[in-house]
Amino acid sequence: MRRLSLFLLLLYLFPASIRLTVGDPFTLTFSKEVNLPPAFEVLNKEKIPQGYRYTLAIYTPGNYMLKVRDRLISIEVVSVLKGGEGLQEIIPPLEVAGNPGWFFLRAGIFLGFLLLIFGAALFYRKFLRREKDPWDELWNRALSLEALANKGDLDGLYSRMGELLREVLQRRMGIPALAMTSGELRGKVPKPIENVLLKADLVRFGGVAVKDPSKDVSLVIETIKEARDEARQA
Repeated sequence: MRRLSLFLLLLYLFPASIRLTVGDPFTLTFSKEVNLPPAFEVLNKEKIPQGYRYTLAIYTPGNYMLKVRDRLISIEVVSVLKGGEGLQEIIPPLEVAGNPGWFFLRAGIFLGFLLLIFGAALFYRKFLRREKDPWDELWNRALSLEALANKGDLDGLYSRMGELLREVLQRRMGIPALAMTSGELRGKVPKPIENVLLKADLVRFGGVAVKDPSKDVSLVIETIKEARDEARQA
């Protein structure tokens, strides 16, 4: 379907060409009566089942453009044809578009459309795609830890820190940390991270109170920041 649409668009933008001698008659078949530009001299008009057949001639050398359904036809009128070229019949245009400027206008629109698509793709890769970076999403969640700490919600705070640290470990070290307990992770992760994970279990399941969680919050935020920076430099 896309190939067909592109083919029709190219037919419309890049016209077929014919070459005539000044004063040579040629025919155009229209579905209805039309008003032609002054350069087209009407020699005869005939009613036929398909519409109206015009016999025309052009007495002024130059280039002329006709809009023919899904494409444009370019007519070049010269003083003398070379090489005994024969006349050609055009079948069947529906309406006349003024002059060759239409072609350049449509070609410009087409190229502008391609540039717009190219620019949108670059914008997506540079900006929108970055918004969906999993490390950015993890970083935004880490920044919310300070708000939880200020509310005094220790259970929610340490539950969130445990989840974030496990995600970092899984991404950086390639271990299934999200499916492992703190005991299973013991000895396999850096000691500071191990201590925070164990403390999170004590807070959540043992009801242990932590007077100053700010150091643990800072550790988690810094760990995620370092991991994000390493991932971007890789």
